[in-house]
Formats: sequence, structure tokens, C-alpha cells
Amino acid sequence: MKKILLLFLILIITGCNSSVNNINKVVSDNKNIPIKDEYVDLNPLKLSLYADENSKAKKVSDEMYYPWILKKDITVLNIFLTEDEYVTGSYYKEMWNKYTIDIDNLENYKFGWEISFEVNNNLIHKKILKPSDAEEFYDYLEIYLYDCVNHEINEWYSHLLDNQVNDDTIISSMKLTCGQNYDEITSDIIVKAYSYDTEDDFDENGFYKGNSFDEVIIKKSN
Repeated sequence: MKKILLLFLILIITGCNSSVNNINKVVSDNKNIPIKDEYVDLNPLKLSLYADENSKAKKVSDEMYYPWILKKDITVLNIFLTEDEYVTGSYYKEMWNKYTIDIDNLENYKFGWEISFEVNNNLIHKKILKPSDAEEFYDYLEIYLYDCVNHEINEWYSHLLDNQVNDDTIISSMKLTCGQNYDEITSDIIVKAYSYDTEDDFDENGFYKGNSFDEVIIKKSN
């Protein structure tokens, strides 16, 4: 009986040592696993989208209705760093400066756009940081980008080209125009504008994941 009891104690002790060794191994192995930093957005910019209304810019609502007509402009959307209902002023740069004069390190931030809609029920979802990013769906929806902040008074107003986009460019405005095959668009159009400072502000698919953004759903009214 004593021999059986002794054997039982040896098995328990051996099992406990084995368990402890396994735990130590797991803890040791986990020390070698790199801890991925959790994304934290510290961007302080408050950004809103505005559309022209009676000679002033009005903050867009969640949904906007416009007629969609072949080769006609749907709307022009503008970024301002405020959440005021209306933005007024003589010209864009004046209105922009009114809300940015007290923002520190504004030059560290860039502005981008994102657009999403369906063509014949197939999703098109694109990040737009330069004009050529919108070329693939030009036949359905024409996109024109503008740097209204750096536009000088009495200077010819023209949309940006790829070779005009640099570190000083502020893509402040987007014009949407119905392309030649616009009638093949089978959904609303979702437009998002955002500010970012590093590539960490984009997810693995290249889409914006930060907090400094505004978006609008554009619906067909006709």
C-alpha cells in the first residue's frame, strides 16, 4: 500500500512539474511575440463639407439631393475647418484663413477624398489623393479637384493636374459631373473628405480610418 501511495505522489509531482514547465514555456514564447501598437488618432482638426447656397457656403446635411444630367455638374463640395452652419467671405482663401489662423502645425496635415458608388451593382470605392485616382470611373462620374486655398484672386481658375499636386497643395474642393455613362450608376454616391498626417491613418485596404472627416450621401433628385 505504501508503495502504491509513493508511486501516486511521484506521478502528481511529475505532472505538476510538467505543467509548470509548459506554463513557463508559454510565457517565455509570448515574450518573443511583438506587440502591435494600437492606432490612436490625435488629429485635432474639425473638418466639415460645404456646398454653395445663395452666395455663401452651407454645411451639408447627411443626404443631399441633386439632379443628375448628362455632362452637367452635380455639385461642388468644399472643405472648411469648422463646424459652423455657414461660412461667408469674399473669396475662399479669406474664408479658409478665418478658421485656420489659430491652428498649430497645420502644415503637417494633408487633405484627401474618398468616393463610393455602384455601377451596374458593382461597387467602386476609391481613395483620391490626386486627379488620376479618379480616371478609372471617368465615364460614369467625372471628378475635378481644386486647390482653392492657394488660388490667387483674378488668376485663371482651373482644376488640378497630377503634376501640380505637391507637398504644398491643399485639395480643398471637389466637383462632381455626370459622365457619359452616368445612367449606369445604380446607387447613391458617397463622398468623404478627411485630413491625415501619416500613412497610419489608412487601413490595410488604403481607406481612411481616422476621426477628422465629414461625408455626404448624394442622391438623384430627378
